[in-house]
Amino acid sequence: MYRSALKQVLENIRLHPWMPLLFLLSWGMIIHKAWTIPMTHDEVGTATYYGLMSVRDIVTYTDPWPNNHILNTLCIKLSMAIWGIKSWAIRLPNVLSFVLYFACCWKITGLISNSGWVRAAGMFLCIANPFLLDFFSLARGYAMSVALQSASLYWLARYTTQPKTSYLSGAVIAAAIGVYANFTLLNYYMPLIGLLGLTILIPWKSGDPSTFKNIRVLLITTLILAVLSYLPITKMVATKQFVYWGNYSFYVDTVMSLIFSTRHNIPYFGWEFPLFAKIITWSIIVCIAMALILNENWKKWNLTTASVCLLIFSFIYNILQHHLANVPYLNARTSLFFIPMLAIPVTALFELVRKRFNAGGIVLSILCVSLLGYHYKNAFNPKCSFEWYYDENTYEVLNDISKITSVSGITHPIKINCNWLFHPSLLFHTTYENQGRYELVPYHKEPQPESNALFYYAQPEDKEILSARYEVVRTYNYKTRFLMQLKPEYR
Repeated sequence: MYRSALKQVLENIRLHPWMPLLFLLSWGMIIHKAWTIPMTHDEVGTATYYGLMSVRDIVTYTDPWPNNHILNTLCIKLSMAIWGIKSWAIRLPNVLSFVLYFACCWKITGLISNSGWVRAAGMFLCIANPFLLDFFSLARGYAMSVALQSASLYWLARYTTQPKTSYLSGAVIAAAIGVYANFTLLNYYMPLIGLLGLTILIPWKSGDPSTFKNIRVLLITTLILAVLSYLPITKMVATKQFVYWGNYSFYVDTVMSLIFSTRHNIPYFGWEFPLFAKIITWSIIVCIAMALILNENWKKWNLTTASVCLLIFSFIYNILQHHLANVPYLNARTSLFFIPMLAIPVTALFELVRKRFNAGGIVLSILCVSLLGYHYKNAFNPKCSFEWYYDENTYEVLNDISKITSVSGITHPIKINCNWLFHPSLLFHTTYENQGRYELVPYHKEPQPESNALFYYAQPEDKEILSARYEVVRTYNYKTRFLMQLKPEYR
């Protein structure tokens, strides 16, 4: 089995020599960010609060704060137990999950097309998204759940070509494990169960043993997931932990927010963002509609129709749960799972056009690769994550404090105060990497103008409030963050 798998990999490299280069380039960028950027606000809570709890407390959601993405937290706990409390070790599980994501996306594109350009377009649709790839560099459960979802999509794709119970089981179990890595993947899991249930029940064949096997897989997997998820979800609902999502509309809160984060603040053609979002949305809708129109067997169960139906079911599920259960709409990072779901029908369109018009499908694929590659080149930021951009300068702040105090001859520990946004990142790096050198003031929300800390890391809105006792000694990121030092007369 291993020899045949290795032989298949080598054959893929021979036929598509760009594939390992794309993998190494994208994974290398992920590893670089995981190794070099400071720990971010939400990562610290996951690792140093939940990650240090007992397995029982993690699984039962003793503290119902949604930073605990259970499988992700358990993997982080294991990694820290082996390697210690280091930023790279905390991020390692998600860095490794990219290997699964890349492999599954590659296998899915192979089931859609044997054309190198079409497969390249499909891979770029899945990979060349700086917002998504950010999360493979971070200790959050979103990337891990998307990686497991990609495995589910691969087995679903296999099931559309050959309806074996083993393929259906792979799709359902991988999706269920993905939910345990991040509960927002329920927005994929439930539509998947509904879609597979319909494919089993509509062509019902009395006495067919595979029918009952398939139903049993759906029911047992869902029951086990429900048992594992009951306590965490009910605790989050009871303590109103979903307030971080939106209540305006599915388009504004989910679609526009995902497009905004994917665009990464890069302006194109001078378009205002609402216009840009509409153009992208309608382009995707047209692509999906064209894929259905060109798909001659659209009434039959195949990958194109299955992927479109699953996407539509997921949209409907999100909207219905908002209106019926008062669950807020997803935001950008909680809707990342839509990216591989959207990539499949768009890639299928390129292949359908190639089969009908040959050069047309290749031209579309080249255009897709070029545009996405250009965007990724412009948008990739090796210094910070898009979602937690404000933690970019943590290392610089500590280095500057070290330089200033070494010149002044000030002894350790050096007392630091800061805006609440910066506190978790500073807490991690002063506690676990610079023990004894710094004393960080306990977490607080409001500015403390009477503070006696030697340094204060501030936001623009804090600067004026603190100016009576503090003076700016360093600025960061175009004067949007300030390192302030206590004036001599107050020391």
